[in-house]
Amino acid sequence: MFRNHHSLAKAFANAFQGIKYALKERSFFIQLIVGFFVTVLAFILKLSFAETAVIVIFSVLVLVAEVLNTVIEKTLDLVSKEQNPEVAKIKDLAAAGVLIFSIAAFLVGAWIFARAIFCR
Repeated sequence: MFRNHHSLAKAFANAFQGIKYALKERSFFIQLIVGFFVTVLAFILKLSFAETAVIVIFSVLVLVAEVLNTVIEKTLDLVSKEQNPEVAKIKDLAAAGVLIFSIAAFLVGAWIFARAIFCR
């Protein structure tokens, strides 16, 4: 079943290398810090397991969106070395996806935290 354990170890090593690269991206690092603080706040406010899980899941999904946005941008930079309005449009769309997801995460988090602060 796990005959090729070296390639599994290599896959994990590559994934951790990707996380290392992601941490060098300002947007990813900012989202990571925000995710950490809202998770700590969830524990401080003693949110339910389900509420805390929603906070953590949204935080992780925003990080995934940031990574995918970075992948798209870096790939397009490799493909097109000169200024290209279509490439710029694709990059803007990828960034818009992250922004939309971040706004959704913020709204869900704000709703959960507001209920915890004002309705308990």
